[in-house]
Amino acid sequence: SRSGVVYNVFLPCFLFTSVIKTVTVYGVSPSLLAMPLAAFIQIGLGMLLATKVVLPLTRLDKQSENGRELNLCTTFGNPAVLPLLFFDALFRAPYADASVLPKLAAYNSFYMMGFSPLFWVIGKAIMTSGDKRKEEPGLPYGNILDEYGAFSKLERAAKAVWAFVKPPPVAGALLGLLVAITPLKSLLVGDNALFKPLFSSLQKFGSSYLPCASLVLAGSLASGLGGGEAADAPATGGLAMRVAAICVARFLVVPMVGGAAMLSLAKLGIIPTVTANPILWFFLLTQFSMPPAQNSVVMLQVMGKQPAATRLSRTLFLTYAISAVPLTILFSVYMAMTGL
Repeated sequence: SRSGVVYNVFLPCFLFTSVIKTVTVYGVSPSLLAMPLAAFIQIGLGMLLATKVVLPLTRLDKQSENGRELNLCTTFGNPAVLPLLFFDALFRAPYADASVLPKLAAYNSFYMMGFSPLFWVIGKAIMTSGDKRKEEPGLPYGNILDEYGAFSKLERAAKAVWAFVKPPPVAGALLGLLVAITPLKSLLVGDNALFKPLFSSLQKFGSSYLPCASLVLAGSLASGLGGGEAADAPATGGLAMRVAAICVARFLVVPMVGGAAMLSLAKLGIIPTVTANPILWFFLLTQFSMPPAQNSVVMLQVMGKQPAATRLSRTLFLTYAISAVPLTILFSVYMAMTGL
């Protein structure tokens, strides 16, 4: 399926080649290394707002279909497709400072290294939290017992690490970093690199990620527009309420809380001020303001949850249509604030 190809091929190639190119051009600077941490913090903030504010206010059960959808959409923004499109539209030539667009792309690549593992691991956990499981309570990997009747600590740790790195997008990002900081990079990058044709081919595959991910979302939307709401919708909240809650959270609450947090961190000297590094500030502020991740639809399709993917695609369609107004306002504020 298209979603399987995006998940297993195009997205891993995109992350693998992007990380290698970023390190090759800019090195491993402190600001770049901080991007995965920034992704962790932003996702944690979104999850906190979802579970402590949005879900209680909407009175949705967090394990219902609509509750899980609202939780996922509030927790995870769109860190790749939309930001890259916006950055390219705003800062490509003939923009005065030619260094802005490459730096934003570099920040985005390292941000994805932190975002992707959490999205594919925690996002999947959110969307399966109400499903019936075969595992024994308290044993995260089922009934697999060692000879003593319980997991050894080493086995638990190994399985936890494997579960974290197993998703192809996560493996692609981590493998890209491993290659970028070791002599293996010389085999792939450079005019005389032995495997330069291989790296060029992987870049071609990676460049297919943005258009194909958009096609997956559009295809799921087209197949679901004629359908009705899910059976549990009347009991747990309708489409209009979910979209309204997501828009308020993603375009008002999260940007306000995120911006306030950045100002506080700058006053404490933990991050540079906006005048010292306006490109960094612009990038982080835009990440706080993105609509829900469109890869949420891909995730559900890969998991075989087509009805849920169709329902979510309708939610995203309306949310993205509405987002044109708040994003225009927010981007205007951010550009004036940073002086870009």
